[in-house]
Amino acid sequence: MRTRLAALSPIALGVLLLAGCAAQLEHGKGMDLLAQGKPAEAVESLRRANTLEPDNVRYRIDYLNQRSTVVQNLVTAADEERSDGKLDAAIQRYREAARVDPANPRVKSGLQAVEAERRSGTQLQAVDRLVQANQTEPALEQVRRVLKENPQHPRALALQRSLEERADAERQAREEQLAARAAFKRPVTLNFRDTPLKVVFEAIGRIGNVNVIVDRDVKSDLRTTIFVKDAAIEDTLDVILLQNQLEKRVLNSNTLLIYPATAAKQKELAELKVRSFQLSNIDVAFMANIVKTMLKTKDIVTDVKTNTLVIRDTPEAVALAERLIAANDVPDAEVMLEVEVLEISASRASDIGLILPSSFTVSTPSLASTIG
Repeated sequence: MRTRLAALSPIALGVLLLAGCAAQLEHGKGMDLLAQGKPAEAVESLRRANTLEPDNVRYRIDYLNQRSTVVQNLVTAADEERSDGKLDAAIQRYREAARVDPANPRVKSGLQAVEAERRSGTQLQAVDRLVQANQTEPALEQVRRVLKENPQHPRALALQRSLEERADAERQAREEQLAARAAFKRPVTLNFRDTPLKVVFEAIGRIGNVNVIVDRDVKSDLRTTIFVKDAAIEDTLDVILLQNQLEKRVLNSNTLLIYPATAAKQKELAELKVRSFQLSNIDVAFMANIVKTMLKTKDIVTDVKTNTLVIRDTPEAVALAERLIAANDVPDAEVMLEVEVLEISASRASDIGLILPSSFTVSTPSLASTIG
């Protein structure tokens, strides 16, 4: 070492000594910053110390160890925040870690995961809109695209299960409806004059191999006159029901219920639907009051903790409530204010206004004479 130093010129030797002193100062500063709880700044100082004196093993080890520790802590914290849905905080942590160690693979994968989460969030918002619009199949397809990119996304998995159940129920309902239509599309030929309805319904049931159930509130003395040839059972029944102010309800693929077309009976036999709404921007109690006032819905349950509204009513009333909630559950309009702050000193403020004289002088003309 002495031989190497002796071979150096005085200028080079001075530069080397100054670099060694600077490296020592940076290393000491980095260790102090670690003690003060400022790990990122400490690692930067240790990096500069290692750069100034790359042959110093101690500086190299301290820099690498502290860089690894700081990056690991930042990435772990970022992963937890990303799991909790705090994407802005997570990406800030990942970026802090990237400034410490830009080539770290966990930092790169974390940033990519945050971007994927944001894309998934945007796509799931579109799914929510499709669900509210009762477009189950497009919503399910969108969820599957989200899961293709992020297979373990918890909300997407839950949506997939619920949408698949909903799609199966809708598919089964369509199949039953098609089967019912097929049964009631069979042609019949009838020739009745002033005949009791009960007799006509029994004849339709025997000919068309369908079940016609008459509600107890249908008057027993109702009669009808009808002449049809090769007419569909459904059309024939519609004519008879229209003549006698009755309604029908399909119970299954080959069974009908006939009942009076009164508001009370329709409400009694109406199929009720249960729907829950997760509100984001409006108070659930206020929204429940709006629904009760506008739709006269009585079966409403609110959960203040989760800001959820549950409604039980007819499908038509639930659809109206859905549109009513969508129109009111909107974020508040944002207002941007441009403010300019002016600063003045106290001495300057005291100069504002009239400045009154603090003294005055009196003089006489040069041609005037004075007495005394």
